[in-house]
Amino acid sequence: MSTQTQEENRISFLREFTKAILLSIEKEKRLKEEIEIEKLKQKLIESEKSKEIFKDIIKRKVEKDEKKEIEKQETEPSIFTPYEKRKNIIYRVQPKTLKKSFLQPLKPQLKQEENYVKSKFTKPVKENIPQRIVSTEDLTTQTTSQINLFENQEIQKDPFKKLEPLLKDKTVLLIECPGPGKNILVKRYNQKNITRIVLSQSEISKIINEFSEKARIPIIGGILKAAVDNLIISAVVSEYVGSRFVITKLTPYSIIEKK
Repeated sequence: MSTQTQEENRISFLREFTKAILLSIEKEKRLKEEIEIEKLKQKLIESEKSKEIFKDIIKRKVEKDEKKEIEKQETEPSIFTPYEKRKNIIYRVQPKTLKKSFLQPLKPQLKQEENYVKSKFTKPVKENIPQRIVSTEDLTTQTTSQINLFENQEIQKDPFKKLEPLLKDKTVLLIECPGPGKNILVKRYNQKNITRIVLSQSEISKIINEFSEKARIPIIGGILKAAVDNLIISAVVSEYVGSRFVITKLTPYSIIEKK
């Protein structure tokens, strides 16, 4: 029994000890909170006092300014004369002299206006004759320039028109386009010649696409090999390096060479 009582006493002691600790902690917290609250109150009171002091200073300044203005008004002489003094003053009104322009008659001005209107409407009308007569040579140059512009627009729409003379020429066996902006090469009588024909990237892509559509062969991996009538095209499509193609014509002479 002694051991049980000892354990119970220990437990009760520990409980009371923990309670005392908790109570002391709570008291400290409350004290801290109260101190902080008092500090805040003091700050608020000080701020209110400072505001009141500032208001008092402003009021004093305003009152001083008002007093100074009143003193100035009393010391300075008034601009307005009193009514009794004004009674004796006699005002003399002098008649204004009219200007000569108002006394002059208006008829001569009207006559001048009438004369001006008559002169404007009675002037002889000048015929607008063209100074430069367009000659027939100018017309021909204008028409040729317009035709050339129209042809260039059509060529841009259909790039095959640039290659038509080469395709129709029977002596040409091979047409090579090395890339956009480069001169087209032609094989004639086993000799390669440079032409003045130049194609852009869009024109080259149009030619390659038309060959693939007519031959019904798709472009796979940027490469095309197709035959249309007596023409065989081998093309490489690339936007970075630039597309290029080679067109060869099938002729009896070329067939014999292959055999």
